[in-house]
Amino acid sequence: MKKQSPWLILSTLALGTLLVGLDRTVVNLAVPKILSDFHTTISTVGWVSTVYLLTNSIFIPVFGKLSDLYGARRVYMWGFTGFTIVSFITGFSWSIGSLIFFRALQGLLGASVYPTAMALIALNFKDPEKRGEALGSWTSIIAASVVIGPLIGGPLIDKFSWPAAFFINLPVGIIALIMALRYLPRHEHIPTNKPFDFKGATSFALGLLGILLVLDRGVEWGWTSPLVITLASASILCFGAFFFFERRDEHPFIPLKFLKNRVLLSTLLVSLVVYGTLFGFMYIFSLYAQQHLMLSATSNGLLLLPLLIGVSVLSPVGGKMLKKYRPHVPVIGGLILSCIGMGSIAAFYYSPNHIFLIIALALIGAGIGCTSAPLSTTATTSVKKEFVGFASSLLNLTRNIAGVIFIAILTILLSMGISYQWLFAICAVAALCTLIPSIVLKRNTTPE
Repeated sequence: MKKQSPWLILSTLALGTLLVGLDRTVVNLAVPKILSDFHTTISTVGWVSTVYLLTNSIFIPVFGKLSDLYGARRVYMWGFTGFTIVSFITGFSWSIGSLIFFRALQGLLGASVYPTAMALIALNFKDPEKRGEALGSWTSIIAASVVIGPLIGGPLIDKFSWPAAFFINLPVGIIALIMALRYLPRHEHIPTNKPFDFKGATSFALGLLGILLVLDRGVEWGWTSPLVITLASASILCFGAFFFFERRDEHPFIPLKFLKNRVLLSTLLVSLVVYGTLFGFMYIFSLYAQQHLMLSATSNGLLLLPLLIGVSVLSPVGGKMLKKYRPHVPVIGGLILSCIGMGSIAAFYYSPNHIFLIIALALIGAGIGCTSAPLSTTATTSVKKEFVGFASSLLNLTRNIAGVIFIAILTILLSMGISYQWLFAICAVAALCTLIPSIVLKRNTTPE
């Protein structure tokens, strides 16, 4: 069988990743029309976005584990096929309940894409330099989807209403599936069909579900409400059960020896802060742009383009730097750039101009871009080959929940009367503090 170009593999996986990423953000623009069509409340419509995030986050590690057990290509093909079909069906939702249900299925099936795509890239790019560049390019797609979603979805929803945001997934999904059938290699190594640890996976998923619900809905429900306290307590119990099961299972869902892998743990911590500050900053900046600078939602989206360009341009560069430097060099450099960009906006909060904001946002994007490929590469090379899929899933899970955690924290501070200026400064300081765990990444990433 003819060996496929790894760059064709990357292009194929990038298209699938972009489609899943778009569906996370594009629906936010459809809220007014969904409210009108189903005559429901804004709180109920909020679940259309929340349920996608919840199922997507919970099942990322599940699909990462399945990819290690049964092969990344197989899991990717089945998951993405299901995602494409369910996306199209979602456009025919007849009630707000059915829409929420199909969005939950969308998130669940879309979770198969992130860990399998990252694992396939890591396994098919043998050269470390090319692997870093490829992972950087792929990671930039995730960041790009945050901005591209509103730019593409806005006109579609305005012209054809909210179902168009889901119907468009069918033709694009079919193209992505045809490319996957043609270019994704069939001869990937599949370790062994070890039994799947259902007890560990279930307890971990339930614990994660409770924590995400508390973080996402805590402001609305009240942080000291009985519901929030109950969910938080149940999550602690579930995670306790998870550790109990994992210590006794011969083939655990998450091998606890991962907790001894300082390189992987440092990578996850740095990723949590990098992507948390990115999504948290974008959330606060959007409020700042519309309430303080009096920009429209469209102008706000266009103003964020320099950040997107910075991420897209510097992500491959961060990968190329791995040829000459250990991962901590581009990561620390990227964190400093992001810190300067966020700190500048905080420092000149009262007298910004558009040129200044464009430069500052480009610096933030460039900083995020510099860190993306080194973090992805380090996560996949710090474990043995049979754990690449699961290491990928842990990194993607961290990225997924980072925004939830930081947005929740910033929302609490905002409700306490903290100004946008100080919130920007907090994001900058958070990025600066991450320099300490980043130093661990200078270690050799020999699989542990």
